[in-house]
Amino acid sequence: MFLFHVKHKVMDSLNEVIDNLENDERLLKILKSVASNHKKRNIKKEEFVTLGKVVLETLRRALGTAMNPEVEDAWTKVIDCAMSAIGKVTG
Repeated sequence: MFLFHVKHKVMDSLNEVIDNLENDERLLKILKSVASNHKKRNIKKEEFVTLGKVVLETLRRALGTAMNPEVEDAWTKVIDCAMSAIGKVTG
């Protein structure tokens, strides 16, 4: 069940975040929804921070040399922003 969640829900949510980077209102709604759903399950901010690190490492491995400093910086900013918004709800 957890692997299904990671493969589908996490990636779907990440795709939705990326698709709405220029729509602040929608982006915040998505992140609050993710945070609220996980807060009910007692998932803490620290666990989302760990997830962000895993996503970055996965991208490094998948993209190889295409994950240049500029690309990594952009991904880091997106992930940090998402984790910050989620952390405000999950605590």
